[in-house]
Amino acid sequence: MRALFILFLLALLPLHSYAGTGGQDCDKARSSADVMRCLNAQYQAAQEELNKAFDALSMQNSDEALIGIKDIQARWLEYRDLECTQETAALETESLKRLELLRCMNRITRERVGALNNTLKQGEDEVVVGETMLAQPRWMN
Repeated sequence: MRALFILFLLALLPLHSYAGTGGQDCDKARSSADVMRCLNAQYQAAQEELNKAFDALSMQNSDEALIGIKDIQARWLEYRDLECTQETAALETESLKRLELLRCMNRITRERVGALNNTLKQGEDEVVVGETMLAQPRWMN
């Protein structure tokens, strides 16, 4: 009965596909294992994009600014992990928590990639890592 409930919940959850993930379309996944593989592939692609954007930003700045950028990035990684853990804490089943954790990590990582790319495009002398928050974090609501 519990397995049927989990499958029912998985069927109701929106499965998002993201551009630039090697053609992975999680909407076409047929099982929870397929969804997990798809989300893992998307997350790995997002992590690679994040690393490329951070490397490009690092190359654009001096040693002094780079120390601050690395500190900001380390704090952001901590924030992302805590935010996604909090978002999934209330879910009852471990399999559902893992799926939603991957969705959250993927979403927030892609948002960060966009923010870093916007910073790179600005090309200003003053380093602004990120962009203005469009939505408040969960703890500020």
